[in-house]
Amino acid sequence: MKKLLLTALSAVFFSACDRFSDPAQYVDPFIGTDAHGHTFPGATTPFGLVQLSPDTDREGWDWCSGYHTSDTSIIGFSHTHLSGTGGADLGDILLMPATGPVRFDPGSKADPGTGYRSRFSHKSEKAGAGYYSVYLEDPRVRAELTATPHTGVHRYTYGSTTNQHVIIDLRHGIQDNVHSAAFRRVDDRTVEGWRRSKGWAADHTIWFRAEFSEPIREIRARIDGTDLAQVDSASGEKVVLALFPDGHSKEIEVRVGISAVSAEGAAANLAAEASGRSFDGLADEAWESWNRELGKIEVSGGSDEDKKVFYTALYHAFTAPYLFSDTDGRYRGADGKTHAPAGADAQPNYTLFSTWDTFRALHPLLTLVQPETNAAVVRSMLRYYEQAGRLPVWDLHMNENNCMIGYHAVPIIADALLKGQVPDSLEALALEAMVHSAMQDGYGGLPHYRRLGYLPSDKENNSVSKAVEYAFDDWCIAQTAKRMGNDSLYRAFIRRAQYYKNHFDPADGFFKGRSSTGQFADPFDPAEISILGQGDFTEGNAWHYRFFVPQDVNTHIAMLGGDSAYVAAIDAMFEAPSATADHSPDVSGLIGQYAHGNEPSHQVAYLYSYTGAPWRTQERVAEIKRTMYTASRDGLCGNEDCGQMSAWYVLSAMGFYPVTPASGIYVLGTPTFRKTTLRLPGGRSFTIEAEGLAADGKSIYIQSAEYDGKPYTKSYITHDMIARGGKLVLHMGDTPNREFGTAAGDRPSAAIPQELALTSEQMLDGIVFEPYLDDSLHVFGPTATVHPKLFEAKPGTRIVYTTDGSEPGLSSAEAGPQGILLTRDTDLRLRAVAPNGESSDTKAYRFYKSVLRGAEVTLDKAPSEPYANGGAAALVDYALGGNSYIRPQWVGFNGNDLSGVIDLGRVRSLSHVGFNAANEPGSWIVLPRDAIFDFSTDGTDFRNPVAITTADSRTAGSGAHYFGTAIPHGVRARYIRFDIRNGELPEWHIGKGNPAWMFVDEIMAY
Repeated sequence: MKKLLLTALSAVFFSACDRFSDPAQYVDPFIGTDAHGHTFPGATTPFGLVQLSPDTDREGWDWCSGYHTSDTSIIGFSHTHLSGTGGADLGDILLMPATGPVRFDPGSKADPGTGYRSRFSHKSEKAGAGYYSVYLEDPRVRAELTATPHTGVHRYTYGSTTNQHVIIDLRHGIQDNVHSAAFRRVDDRTVEGWRRSKGWAADHTIWFRAEFSEPIREIRARIDGTDLAQVDSASGEKVVLALFPDGHSKEIEVRVGISAVSAEGAAANLAAEASGRSFDGLADEAWESWNRELGKIEVSGGSDEDKKVFYTALYHAFTAPYLFSDTDGRYRGADGKTHAPAGADAQPNYTLFSTWDTFRALHPLLTLVQPETNAAVVRSMLRYYEQAGRLPVWDLHMNENNCMIGYHAVPIIADALLKGQVPDSLEALALEAMVHSAMQDGYGGLPHYRRLGYLPSDKENNSVSKAVEYAFDDWCIAQTAKRMGNDSLYRAFIRRAQYYKNHFDPADGFFKGRSSTGQFADPFDPAEISILGQGDFTEGNAWHYRFFVPQDVNTHIAMLGGDSAYVAAIDAMFEAPSATADHSPDVSGLIGQYAHGNEPSHQVAYLYSYTGAPWRTQERVAEIKRTMYTASRDGLCGNEDCGQMSAWYVLSAMGFYPVTPASGIYVLGTPTFRKTTLRLPGGRSFTIEAEGLAADGKSIYIQSAEYDGKPYTKSYITHDMIARGGKLVLHMGDTPNREFGTAAGDRPSAAIPQELALTSEQMLDGIVFEPYLDDSLHVFGPTATVHPKLFEAKPGTRIVYTTDGSEPGLSSAEAGPQGILLTRDTDLRLRAVAPNGESSDTKAYRFYKSVLRGAEVTLDKAPSEPYANGGAAALVDYALGGNSYIRPQWVGFNGNDLSGVIDLGRVRSLSHVGFNAANEPGSWIVLPRDAIFDFSTDGTDFRNPVAITTADSRTAGSGAHYFGTAIPHGVRARYIRFDIRNGELPEWHIGKGNPAWMFVDEIMAY
């Protein structure tokens, strides 16, 4: 440890030393802590539950990990964190050394001296693999941190023993709400307790045991706002402790064991991992644990900066998923129960499955260099299925938060299974769980997808992203079924793997939203970013998803016009103007419309090789590595995303990438190092030597290759080649070799078997699309006539309808050329019926009668930016925003009521009044509390008030909701005064107490 503390973390931390025995020397945990990387700099071990790190703030998107380089004060050091997720939670069990008067509150960043928070300088920070230290200026304390898998170890060196104490704040968490907490004194050096919270994880409990190196002479506490002295136990919602050592030593060590099972588990974890060891000894063990794991890939023949980027990326790739079982094997399951696996099933249990991100590169990387850990992760996912009845989508401490899309545990499991890393005894369970994921009725529009062969954009947000990703997941199920000899299941899912074709518009070659009427999105802008969960794409646009067909790349090439056209299409993506309008912060790391800062584009640079142009892949990959990864704090161009961003770099720096996980194929790129060796199980190794790779970064092109001494002409390698061990020699040069890897048999290939390939027309044959209306106005007055149409239909297909909200049947009224006359508020239902009796789903339209179009609206308070949109006029323009609150028809108010007066221009008879409001609690948009309307003929004397009751946002469902009421006995009025009341987010909401957003898009009266 002396080397770590006295040398390795000094100014010469990253020396020119090239001794491979110490790859941990190249780890810099500060990489990614600036910009939007969302990483944390603290101490952890490979895949360890404890991630002990400083928290500088707990609110805001750039503080999802609790730390950001822009800050100059530290709240304290908590034991659980997320690495680069873009979503916030955890920050459990915060400790902070302090001196002087006891302050139970942290204070503010603007004025740290008002609380126990302390100022610091980044110059005083040091961090390495398993170690972090900083000088806290206000208490004059040097704080040092190290970790074991389940224990955080603190060493605080005080400038004085006067009034030294340690704060333990069980209120603290990163953007969560604590429900309850408790502690008790165990003996004169030990306290234990727990913290239960709700955040991104809906129900999350961490138990702890903290052992002090010095006797604790006094414990003070603040429990739910009440200060207590000489307290040995307490519980409440908000619990903060101040523990006073006896004051005999300037150096205090605190060892904190944690568990998701029990206080006894936390104590056992602490005893098993940290008892009888010094701080320096434990820090040495953490360092060496990183050396063992990082040493599974040895690189040489590159710059120290390249090694720093590489090994820090590998370090980040080994921080998630992480352990969620105790040292005795017990764990809290997805069913909330404690489990104790035994015998052949006694693998550790893991959590933190960001599957949408990590199926692409992280898990394929783990199958190469961490097969045992990845196998335990797969077993953990299957346990999750057994306990919760479904595979995880985004699991956080055994809580499914349903963040992101797809059922991407499927490719993770399939990739491991097809590589022989899942025991035979679990294969049947694995296939069962995969099929269940694809057949869910309550998830992501799957019933529509299964029945129609595409995902209607008017029935499901992010429809294109979901459909193309479902198709890949289905291909993985097909491959697993084929491996297990289930031909009928294989054929069913290989058909579904082609459903992406039904979102492809041959007119311009993009995947597009397609409504239930069969129409493609129009107007269409491929650069338009979908934000806040709305639109046809997930955290991106049509460019980002244009090339996501990893299971059928060759067919996609043909759909875009062949090899040359495909190369031109990829070039167009990289060369298009970058997005400049408001968009999701996840869309970052832009090269043209290629967005490396988020996952959907990650495979695109490698697709050139499928066309026989591997030198273009080599150019693009080199460009991305050079521009998107650096050794600085802002060295990540986007969220780290639980290791995916770093895994892309690790694989690409080695010289290959898994475009199609579960295929066993890795497409060659361009190596960063002259020699890379993967240390494999059983003492085997696989080496890639890049001969002629120059330090100037220009020799990026593969000229020729040999595998185990024989000429190798392919632009890809296979998993079996790597797993067997051997040597791949790549001869590099600074000009492209346009012959290497170009022959049809030398290119990577991903294609649905020809005999099972289907066109979109074949798959949609027999589907009856819903009728539609051209009319965009769904508010009318005094009457309106609408004309239903069909986009595509067989001759003889007719349209039946009802106007009372009931389901139309075969004998319902038939829409003719004269149209349908509307004279009142109408729930219009349309259905297309084909000549063979097959019918479409019902298309529902809600029409509202109103006399307010063009009326003058005066608001008491202006709408809130950036959702002012059309302002007051949009409230009476007869145009509805539908279920997507980001459409310009919606007008937003943050915390304020929507109140004002409508002038109809003349006195009219009115019998009904109402309004449309949006509900999207996940985006902090809730329904109004209620509304009051009253009426006047002169604009001064308002009478006949009517109240409108709304609904509970928890149960109302997302989207638009109409609330209206009859005016008793009717009124005659020229002026309508309204007050649609907003307020704070309710108690049940994660943001309770903050101003609520309220969206209204039309006020109606007749």
